[in-house]
Amino acid sequence: MKVLFIVTSFWAYGELIIAMDFAKQLVTEENTVHFLIPPKHKKIVSENDYKNTVLIPKAGKINRILMKDLEMTFTPDVVVLSDFLNYNYCYKYYGINNEDLSVFSGKIATFDNFAWELSRKAMDSYGFNSKVLSETNINLFKYKICPSPIVNPNAPMEKNHYIFSIGNKGINVNEQLKQKYRSELNLPYNKKIILVTVALWQQVPSKYTDAANFVNECEDIFCKFLEDISKDNIVLCIGESSRKINNTNIISLKSMNTEEFDKYVVASDLYLGRNITSTSMIRIALSGIPCAIMMNSKYDGKNKYGYYMFPVGWYDFLKPVIKENPYSEVITFLEQYDNEENIKRVNDILYNGEIKETIMGKVEKLKLDLKKLKSPSEIIKDIVYGEEL
Repeated sequence: MKVLFIVTSFWAYGELIIAMDFAKQLVTEENTVHFLIPPKHKKIVSENDYKNTVLIPKAGKINRILMKDLEMTFTPDVVVLSDFLNYNYCYKYYGINNEDLSVFSGKIATFDNFAWELSRKAMDSYGFNSKVLSETNINLFKYKICPSPIVNPNAPMEKNHYIFSIGNKGINVNEQLKQKYRSELNLPYNKKIILVTVALWQQVPSKYTDAANFVNECEDIFCKFLEDISKDNIVLCIGESSRKINNTNIISLKSMNTEEFDKYVVASDLYLGRNITSTSMIRIALSGIPCAIMMNSKYDGKNKYGYYMFPVGWYDFLKPVIKENPYSEVITFLEQYDNEENIKRVNDILYNGEIKETIMGKVEKLKLDLKKLKSPSEIIKDIVYGEEL
């Protein structure tokens, strides 16, 4: 089988990582893959040894020629959009749209990263309700592929709607490696270590002026929590941020490649994030490192808003995805305004073996659920031959 992945989101890596995870499980002697990607993703896709073609910004005519050339030279059996929602708006950046997909003779599918068939009130973004839900329609695509455990692995799915497991390639975590990497990375043996990731995209865009004050308040709360929790623990902050904390127990590090990042994961006792859909957190949780996310459900109109994905929000949008999802039982949710309670809960995970053991039991149960899902190869075969079987 030949599978072409079309990735159009250039400002974030989540959709690309999901597509590459699917591709990695798919590639065999029987299957070959190719990526059509933004220039920004060229390095990471090439480093993972995937053949690729690069989209040209603001050059719709050239990009349509590239798509036609891929049909003639690669002739994919299945074309998979990494994100139908982003593709729906990519005409502005790459001059291509849904109609241009007709050049392909193979089946057209899309990743359905957030189970779009679920009933939800809104796509709440930066404190307002986005028009996206009314402007996009995933049912334009017959075949949908959901990544789990972002999507409940036990969710009932209609025909031509599939679920596959991401995070299968876990991180090797054990006490011997923890001590080895702590020594190699010059980290203390006798302290609990909390790993935190931050990113510049987690700053509010300038056009959302109403959200700016709330986002700054959230950053203040998060920084205070890190300072408070670092009194008895080491905090590792990996990534770029506009905030600087002067504290000897808080160590700031620049972004790094996956191999180096995984060493810090193994050396850590807990991971703390602010995005429930983070693919990094999924890998870490399934590898046996307890995970927590800071979130907010306490808000009142324009001045504040709820979030499961900071700073965007998506509290109402993601709530149906989280509900009854066994992944939500693996993650510890920290309400951002409950600082004292959050400190207690994190320290309980770090120092109470029974609590950690309970979490690990839920992780193992989740992994069993994920093993029952169809593999990417089975999904592609079903898409290509399903109606003939």
